[in-house]
Amino acid sequence: MVWEEVVSGKSCTSETWTQRIQHDRALRKRPILLYLCGGPGADNPPCRVREMNRWLLMKGYSILYVDYRGCGDSSPLPSQILSQRADLDQHKMAHYIAQFCQDNIVRDLEAIRLCLSQLEPLGEVIKWTTLGQSYGGYISLSYLSMHPEGLSEVFITGGLPPCGMKIEDYFQIEYENIVEQNQRFYSHFQDADILVRRILTLITNIGPKNIPMTGRGYMTGQKLLTLGRQFGSKVGFPEVYNLLCTIKKDLETVGRLQPDTIHEFESILHIDERPLYPLLLEQTWCSGGPTRWAAERVARKIRGFEYLQASEDGTYPDPSLTATEHPIYFTANTYCRFHYDTHEELIELKEAAELLAEYDWECPYDFEKLMANPLGVPVYAISFERDMHLDVGVSARTAAMVGGLTLVIDPGWHQDIRYRPAEVLENLFQKRDTAMRWRAAASSRQAETSVGQ
Repeated sequence: MVWEEVVSGKSCTSETWTQRIQHDRALRKRPILLYLCGGPGADNPPCRVREMNRWLLMKGYSILYVDYRGCGDSSPLPSQILSQRADLDQHKMAHYIAQFCQDNIVRDLEAIRLCLSQLEPLGEVIKWTTLGQSYGGYISLSYLSMHPEGLSEVFITGGLPPCGMKIEDYFQIEYENIVEQNQRFYSHFQDADILVRRILTLITNIGPKNIPMTGRGYMTGQKLLTLGRQFGSKVGFPEVYNLLCTIKKDLETVGRLQPDTIHEFESILHIDERPLYPLLLEQTWCSGGPTRWAAERVARKIRGFEYLQASEDGTYPDPSLTATEHPIYFTANTYCRFHYDTHEELIELKEAAELLAEYDWECPYDFEKLMANPLGVPVYAISFERDMHLDVGVSARTAAMVGGLTLVIDPGWHQDIRYRPAEVLENLFQKRDTAMRWRAAASSRQAETSVGQ
């Protein structure tokens, strides 16, 4: 999808974007900015953040939106398709799913770049400017590792991955942030602990499998407590609290969840829409080797997450029985074995998920090449102080591992490129513009010195 113009006040139709193989002469003169969305498993619609599009177009870019393999219009990967592949046993299925990780996404993007370059007159070579949000930043650093010759400049928002860290160390930091957000939530809503425990008791009394969700999915105490994912949003606290009140009312009055409640709950988690997300998320935080359900393993040792201490047969404790002297903490972007029992899209993928947890992943980054940045590709990244999903300290550590990277610390939230794009981009591009002026001045001084000699 190449954006040519933005028609104010109109929906995203053929009037505002055009899908084409040949780009016209006017577009050829504009550098192409490749927008890399978060994920894994998310689609990348061109009209999601109109203000961002307007800002980038005014900056002189054409914007290219690509759906990653397995996502959006690029042959999505629902579990029904996998379960219907009679030729795939679970080992082959796990290997197949592993082909949708970020290094292969880079190969896809590089192939697109080379194809577009062949369409250019006079043998001109297209180089991307990339703007990577969250997981899109991970892809950007993999791209810089694998094919720096395809990049002219890189921008990253809330997406500097935990490069070189043991995954257990990363999750230890992640849970510190999750615990902090839980404490803020319970402090903000004084009755929240009573509310949560009441719902957990209702789930136990009614019976989890008697509270159906989408398809074969059903509600459990562990599943309820995954709502903490929303704590990483600026409006997450009231959204979660209000939904908890609705869930309590539904269970007390009719003994099940109303369709609107189910829809609201599952729209927060997005799991049934993008099964690749829980399947590959831990891999994105891993610098090689197996992940072995790291999020679950680390949580078991932290007070407040006792309900994740599964027995050897895979049975989880009843969260409603958690001791009352300490709050029950919500989880966030952490996926455990129980997800594959309670979500429709994941049930058929449980064995494959177990195999993926033992998969010997290759590191998606070349740390020596990142540090050397031999082609001098400028990298500008912004990290957010209130980012629960990607710790700002971890991001700063990674920034120091990338040669030529300029890091901006912003007081905002993980998804602020969506909610205040102009301000976020202005912060980034000010650094870029300053660096360009400095390089131009240095080049001019060097030229003057050469003439004088």
